[in-house]
Amino acid sequence: MTRLLPVLLLSMAACDPGPTWHGDVAPIVNENCVGCHQADQIGPFPLETYEQAVPWGPAMAIETQARTMPPWGADNSGECGEWRDARWLSDEEIQTISDWVAADMPEGRAPKEPLEIAPAETLPEPDVTVDFGFDYTPLASAEHADDDYRCFLLDPELDTDQFITQFEVEPGDPEMVHHVILWSLEDENAQTQAEDLAGAAGSYTCFGASGVNNSNPLATWAPGSGVVSYPEGTGVKIDANRKLIMQVHYHLLPEESRSDRTKVHLKLEEDVDQEAIVWLLADGRLSVPAGQQEAEFSFQFRLSDLNVPFDVDLWGVLPHMHQRGTSIRMTRTPAGGTQECLVDVPVWDFEWQQQYFYEEPIEIGNDDLMQVTCTFDTLDDTAPVSWGDGTEDEMCLVGVFVTL
Repeated sequence: MTRLLPVLLLSMAACDPGPTWHGDVAPIVNENCVGCHQADQIGPFPLETYEQAVPWGPAMAIETQARTMPPWGADNSGECGEWRDARWLSDEEIQTISDWVAADMPEGRAPKEPLEIAPAETLPEPDVTVDFGFDYTPLASAEHADDDYRCFLLDPELDTDQFITQFEVEPGDPEMVHHVILWSLEDENAQTQAEDLAGAAGSYTCFGASGVNNSNPLATWAPGSGVVSYPEGTGVKIDANRKLIMQVHYHLLPEESRSDRTKVHLKLEEDVDQEAIVWLLADGRLSVPAGQQEAEFSFQFRLSDLNVPFDVDLWGVLPHMHQRGTSIRMTRTPAGGTQECLVDVPVWDFEWQQQYFYEEPIEIGNDDLMQVTCTFDTLDDTAPVSWGDGTEDEMCLVGVFVTL
């Protein structure tokens, strides 16, 4: 019997099929991919079963190795921030998928208890849904032939102060809706100004920001964001009896008239431990030369430069560029300290933009030097590329979610 043991072990090793769908790959896909890749969700094909996954196996190996799928742009290797709810595969998981494909994608033995399919990402039972109440047909302008920025004045009908803790944007026409920003009106003067701009139509053109003094972002959305959950114990305030502005940027308007009725679903709390603020940080002087594969633009600031006389806790970030963008990174250097990476998106994907929240907030000192660096591919351009509201222009922007 002892003499046969090495032969038996060798025989068992030769029969080892390596990773199988049921034993190894399905749990990875279910946890990280199926939330989008199921019926009626944003993924273009389902990945709930072995039969559905096999035709896409080689593409899965390529996309996961390139880290373009699952869609999670921020580096989560531990070199730059520790992110909550990261859709970031480990090197071992990526190798498992690659080895499975290389082995001709064996199915393996199905478990006795079927794998419970991950639910689609939706916002359960929102407290308030705001929409503009009619179908809007975007209109191109002479200056911006492919873009329409429209601000809609909405009434959430709140008789007490409330805090947004979660939200979900439901674009009426996903092919046209480029981004959505929900703005607060901080005082009666701001509300009066918004009402004058909106007039009887209830909306107005608003390239850039809201066009209203003393208005601040409450929620920001771009393709790929999905449901946004603010960190536990935090929320952004909506004042009682105050209206909101929903800015919708429509891009690549179709030749035929098409209408949109985008909605924003909100989860609200009457009180939170810490009131949060959303700031959009950018430098409108952006300009990069044409004809370069890696044209770089950076800007720096301190909180003191922004008339913020105190330290803040940074809970999350929302990097933003347009279609030429290839990477974006933000760092901070404390006074007398060394530079620290706050967020790094090494492979920018215009179609998958999202907010990233830290596992724990980072204290930003009033005099810390912050730097944002954006890289663009301008090989197809013949003139310098500058800041602009149109999608064919460019931006280098980071939204930050902070508490005081």
